[in-house]
Amino acid sequence: MPRQAEEAINAHLENVFDKVPEAREAFRLAASDVLGPDEYARFDPATQAISLSRRLFARPGRLGAAYAREVKDGFHPRGTDWRSIVTHEIGHALVMKHALGRPGLTASGVSANLERGVIEKLGLSRQDIARELSEYALNGPQDFVAEAFAEFVDSPAPRRVALAVGQLLLAAFRR
Repeated sequence: MPRQAEEAINAHLENVFDKVPEAREAFRLAASDVLGPDEYARFDPATQAISLSRRLFARPGRLGAAYAREVKDGFHPRGTDWRSIVTHEIGHALVMKHALGRPGLTASGVSANLERGVIEKLGLSRQDIARELSEYALNGPQDFVAEAFAEFVDSPAPRRVALAVGQLLLAAFRR
């Protein structure tokens, strides 16, 4: 990964850790050559590693432009940028960290409960999620939570879904 991308990500991580200190110990970061051709990154629960596509992150300018188009089209949350790819994956890592060591909890179960609770609390239908968060959040509860976490942490003006998910996650970690 080029130095420019690495420095930008490291600076971004410090901002994430300032807002959510619990994230500091939830994962490790690695570059990968084995992700799919359009796959930016992936969290591996078995290794607790966030793998970033070495190919896509090699050109942060191109990656940033592509991601900005996806934000504009509603595919990713408002107020996020290419560095939010990492924040999204940290969202997955934090849910896994919360579920570990708690009998009967799984990351998918925690995510499904969060999604259901927020949708009910805000009076939304599942179809409202694309408008209120992102199209990518429709992939399932785990991506719903990760997209909301990315907007909660990275957007200067997180919307109500992101705020609700972020506040619930922080409350769960701080119990």
